[in-house]
Amino acid sequence: MSHPRRGGVIFLLVLLSIMTYIDRIIITIAGPGIMQQFSISETQMGTVYSAYLLSYSIMMIPGGWFTDFSGPRASLAVMAFGSALFTGMTALGGRPGLGALIGIVPAFLTLRLLMGIFAAPMYPAAGRMSANWNPPEARARAWGWIASGAGIGGACVPLLFSWMYASYGWRGSFFVAAAGSAVLAAIWYWYVRDYPPEQASARIAPQVRVPSPWKELFTNRDLMLLTAGYFTANYFEYIFFFW
Repeated sequence: MSHPRRGGVIFLLVLLSIMTYIDRIIITIAGPGIMQQFSISETQMGTVYSAYLLSYSIMMIPGGWFTDFSGPRASLAVMAFGSALFTGMTALGGRPGLGALIGIVPAFLTLRLLMGIFAAPMYPAAGRMSANWNPPEARARAWGWIASGAGIGGACVPLLFSWMYASYGWRGSFFVAAAGSAVLAAIWYWYVRDYPPEQASARIAPQVRVPSPWKELFTNRDLMLLTAGYFTANYFEYIFFFW
């Protein structure tokens, strides 16, 4: 029997998916204005864009480990609050701000690297939370909704952030996005639990940690093909987002 909060959990996961895509790519809308204001070259700004992807990719597996250790509720709360923090701090990357202390490009590089670290647990933790709350026959459908949030977020950014940019400037727009992310993070942590109440025993029972079978993972043909497909799709996706 489905728990009445299950739909709410999936809905919030979709919103988190939308939020993380908005937070990660709004800098591409602000980028031309930032480059003009601080005399940053396209190559330098491209490096700033790539800094997020570098730390995000490297920290994806540690983000999964953190989720296994802390639970998906806490992991996603840290992700959302961290994304909110560094989205807001991006507005302070220029002068006046952190850029006045360490330089404009190093400031934006540092902030984007840190944001990528905090954003990394998003989809590992979302997968774990979806599995906790959905029976096997409903997990693909639930994941379809969660993954759709990435597309919705990417589609919303040009329209939403362009309007915010025109209304509040690039700094104000980052602050507004950060505030929205922080509110969503608070709602998430208040509303969601790692497991439905009827699975309380699974929540409190001690869990035996089984070492990750790395050799089996890297020799799994299906997993490697999925990874290659994901790499190929994201290569072109992020070229359009960031370059």
